[in-house]
Amino acid sequence: MNLAIRIEYARLLWISKQRRIAWTVAAVATSHGVWKAMKLPHEETKETTLRYECSANDMALIFKIAERGVEMAAEHKVTIDKMLAAQDIATVHCNGRPLKLWQFLAGDASDFAHDFTAIGRFLDRRAGVLTGGIVLRFEEVRQ
Repeated sequence: MNLAIRIEYARLLWISKQRRIAWTVAAVATSHGVWKAMKLPHEETKETTLRYECSANDMALIFKIAERGVEMAAEHKVTIDKMLAAQDIATVHCNGRPLKLWQFLAGDASDFAHDFTAIGRFLDRRAGVLTGGIVLRFEEVRQ
């Protein structure tokens, strides 16, 4: 691996570690009723509160989707944290861009990989929205 790729990989690992710490603190704060909008050290200080109003069935499907995505990434020797992937999918699903979870889970590999990687790449985690005008293939169409 050349140096630039190694540096970028180390940076992404650091951000991933910071996100994991922030999500853990947010979960503990929420369970104790002292929620504050969480900010990561490398992000601007802009307070937002994300919603996670999913049913237990939706959360189970989201974890299955994350598990499939992690397995697909492992086939290409890419390591993805399953919990962070599930949190990203839940963020998209619960904050204005509902997904067809059953179709997402059962979708063919190409469409699945498109949506799974798009969510990971284009999700603005502070605001809970997808950026870049990305169109997901398993998104529910609202009339």
